[in-house]
Amino acid sequence: MICPRCEQPLIKKVTREGAFFECPSCRGRAVNWAVVRKRIRKDTVNRIWQEVRERSTPSCAKCPACGRNMSLVAVGVGDHALEVDVCRRCLLAWFDFNELESLPATATSPAAQPELPPEIKEKLALWELERMRRREEGKFCSDELPENPVHWLAGILGLPVELDAPAVRCLPWITWGLAAMCIAVFFATWHDTLGFAEAFGLIPADLFRLGGLTIFSSFFLHADIWHLLGNVYFLLVFGDNTEDHLGRLPYLGLLLCGQLFGSLCHALFLPHDTVPCIGASAAISAVIVFYALSFPKAKIGVVFCYYLLVLRWIRFSAAVGLVLWIVWQTVLVAFQLQGLTNVSALGHSGGALAGLAFWCVHRMSRLDRNPLTAAPPPGKT
Repeated sequence: MICPRCEQPLIKKVTREGAFFECPSCRGRAVNWAVVRKRIRKDTVNRIWQEVRERSTPSCAKCPACGRNMSLVAVGVGDHALEVDVCRRCLLAWFDFNELESLPATATSPAAQPELPPEIKEKLALWELERMRRREEGKFCSDELPENPVHWLAGILGLPVELDAPAVRCLPWITWGLAAMCIAVFFATWHDTLGFAEAFGLIPADLFRLGGLTIFSSFFLHADIWHLLGNVYFLLVFGDNTEDHLGRLPYLGLLLCGQLFGSLCHALFLPHDTVPCIGASAAISAVIVFYALSFPKAKIGVVFCYYLLVLRWIRFSAAVGLVLWIVWQTVLVAFQLQGLTNVSALGHSGGALAGLAFWCVHRMSRLDRNPLTAAPPPGKT
């Protein structure tokens, strides 16, 4: 583990309450939540976790275990407040020097507890950490609906909801700008959608008309309001983290490559088709694949109902979601080739291949710049 303050390897220490990791330079401590519960009074621990769940703000400190941005919460102690960093994913808390000692301790006397060997205490602490992690992540399927009304509405409509989004460091101007342009173009052309589709949509039989401009102009055209809302939703949900992870210009390159590959794939299998193909789905497919490969453990959820009454909340990782999405696109490709759907799953597949290729190149370039990123950081346990 690495100290989030001074980036020094942490040293493992074992106490009567359990193990923790301390920085030899700034004396800060990384303490798992099971040990925090043993050290700090129950009402204070519950208040901290309630703040993490409801009113925490993103912290600039990276989790020593997973490297993701932690959540920052303020804890009142007497007439002042302490700021504690907590990783919701790893259930790990970071305390700066003397912060842990400033919080109210439990009333349980350590002398009343039977003394256990350090190895046994460490195993018990790890077991408790794993138990709490599973409890916080919740069941795969439950009756609980999302608390956020936007998530609830998206789930009811059958759209995936991003439950555990990685922290975004910069405002996603490219994502927001493209979404706004798609909306503006739709309302500017909705009175003659078919006419604009024939003029600026992608026609496989005349792929390079207007000098190939239609490959990219088709990105901003949509058939109806539901087509527009679906594409804009997926772009906003998965595009912000992808743009933040890649950087603005490489992210724009990903979108361009996805649109280009999707158009070529659609035209390759339907070379004589004269029906205009419009929409941003090919580029967004590239974003979806890049997102799932870059953040495979991010939590995704959907809400669905059956028997017209019972609502169920389904949670799964982005990696599982990507597999399900690929299976569905494979089915749609078969339908499209048989003329059973007007959805261009071939365009989605081409965009997905662009996202995969872009992710491979990006990953290799990062390893070339810093070969040590392929190995665990010093002091990691």
